[in-house]
Amino acid sequence: MNAGTPSGRIPAASALRRSRPDRHLCVVSHRLPVTYTPDLGWERSPGGLVSALDPALRDRPALWFGHANADDPDPPPGRGKTQYRVLRLGRERSVRAIDGACNRSLWPALHGIVERIEQDDSWWAAYADLAATNARHIATVAPSGSIVWVHDYHHILLADELRRRRPDLRLGFFFHTPVDAAGLAELHIADRLATALGRYHVVGTQTPGDADEVAQFVESHGGDLPPTLRSIPVGFDVARWSEFRNDPVVDALARRHGAPGGLLAVGVDRADYTKGLPTKLVAIERLLDDGRLHPDEFRLVQIATRTRAGIGAYDEMLAEIRRSAARVNEAHRRSDGEPVVRLITEPHPPREVAALMRASDMALVTPIRDGMNLVAFEYAALNADRPTALVLGQGAGA
Repeated sequence: MNAGTPSGRIPAASALRRSRPDRHLCVVSHRLPVTYTPDLGWERSPGGLVSALDPALRDRPALWFGHANADDPDPPPGRGKTQYRVLRLGRERSVRAIDGACNRSLWPALHGIVERIEQDDSWWAAYADLAATNARHIATVAPSGSIVWVHDYHHILLADELRRRRPDLRLGFFFHTPVDAAGLAELHIADRLATALGRYHVVGTQTPGDADEVAQFVESHGGDLPPTLRSIPVGFDVARWSEFRNDPVVDALARRHGAPGGLLAVGVDRADYTKGLPTKLVAIERLLDDGRLHPDEFRLVQIATRTRAGIGAYDEMLAEIRRSAARVNEAHRRSDGEPVVRLITEPHPPREVAALMRASDMALVTPIRDGMNLVAFEYAALNADRPTALVLGQGAGA
């Protein structure tokens, strides 16, 4: 592959295993693999990033840097050969840099949903200040010659500061989200983001199309392409999800989910506007209204995990999802009294999610746009021994 040219697909875990084993590895992400709550203490963090990276890090010593609130207690020292290092996040910086710049500006921009983009110059100042603070901390503790593997949009600006402070480090960046050049061009700091991306030695994306979008964005805003830019899609823990097939607890829970008659469909998403949940429910409503689905012959159990509470767009989205589910259930009643659409908004442990998938006849994975939707892969691995259907929307990225 020529320098700076998007090309090919290499699984991220494979790419990591091929990297020089004599170099120490430092992983940087928004959150650590563990998250603190006052009721439960430190627990494994939800989400695809941790699931994707854990298998790749099991046999390699590493430092993992991630944010925690300023008043959270210290996390456990680490897991296996991975040691945790906290990047402390004060309340004001969290509101401006994370809730503001990351969640209200970068997130919709990367997904190409420009009508959702909000911006404030104070958010971008806090975002840049957070990058500088984090870079100073990482530069202080990273062993000589380390590979620093930076994950996702919270940390794009790290490259400038790290290259200046620690030229011995090898820097890589990975987008877990999709990338939309036109959306990123709407941001007030588009030129600075493009310059920073060019300062990484390697930039990876989920799909070749996303790599092309990075190249288009960087070049159109005066940046230099990184020496290596290519699709390096994440994987998932195949063995773990395959083992759930023979798990007696999963089997018992699955039998309970599958009791009522008819076709059982399942959806597993966060209650985020990129996931297209209102559109999914409207489509089911129309199929029922038209008589192509009968309420006694179809059920949907939709996990829509609450996310980013307190941000208006997300609170409104969850309220809309609840209204849509209630409208379907009011208009189309099953003879056994079960709802046609059962909505679950609380997080579920992996075993319970696996049981629901094992009980179902099909999975509906229909986001507006996604990076790499791991639910599709998990569903396929979990049900490889029986006939099921996996319905993918065009934006699933899987």
